[in-house]
Amino acid sequence: MGYKMKYVGSKRLIFRKFKHLIDSVRGENSVYVEPFVGGGDSIQYMKNPRIGYDIDKDVIDALILIRDNIDILPKNKNEFTVDDYYRCKNNIDCKIRSYVAFALSYGGKKWGGWCRDSQGKRDYVAEAYRNALKQTKLLQGCIFKQSNFLDIEVPKQAVVYCDIPYKSTTKYSNTFDYDKFYSWALGLKRLGINIFISEFAMPEKYFKCIWEDSKARACSLIQQTGELRKVEKLFIPK
Repeated sequence: MGYKMKYVGSKRLIFRKFKHLIDSVRGENSVYVEPFVGGGDSIQYMKNPRIGYDIDKDVIDALILIRDNIDILPKNKNEFTVDDYYRCKNNIDCKIRSYVAFALSYGGKKWGGWCRDSQGKRDYVAEAYRNALKQTKLLQGCIFKQSNFLDIEVPKQAVVYCDIPYKSTTKYSNTFDYDKFYSWALGLKRLGINIFISEFAMPEKYFKCIWEDSKARACSLIQQTGELRKVEKLFIPK
């Protein structure tokens, strides 16, 4: 079983299904790079050297907290309450603010509200801490940096995996520049760098699918259409 910081858009179950394809082209000393590291649920399975980037500073800070400062994280809901959650949200000096923003928010959505079930019986703080205890071991030696993918200096001896916002399925797709990403990915290919991309669909003229899941998965829940299900795929530039 894998462990991760709670984060919307998790790849925890999917990534291991195609991990062998990434491993097959990775040299012994090549760097594994993730420009969209999210909750760390993919990079945690890879060997060092590895670097995870994300444009969201809180994502990076939360992963660094889990990697380096597990002892300061709250262990149960008696140590950290709903009142603490909102005090931390409104206090930029809260030492665990980045962790709370995701790991203790409903559904792993950044500041999506206090994590709770309808009956108030589950101890989500304890669950998050147990996950962090296990993930901290998997993240040792992993480097985390805040950056836009366009500003990353990718080593030539690197293997890159991109878990980008899915087009037309999340609010993030409204602000993500897909054309710039496609050009960037193709540019890495021309440099001889292996790059893999998770998506439901990519422009067929420039990218080809090398793996797809055996079943569709839920990717959103919207009032007008209900649950939207699509097939997860892995692409490489042609």
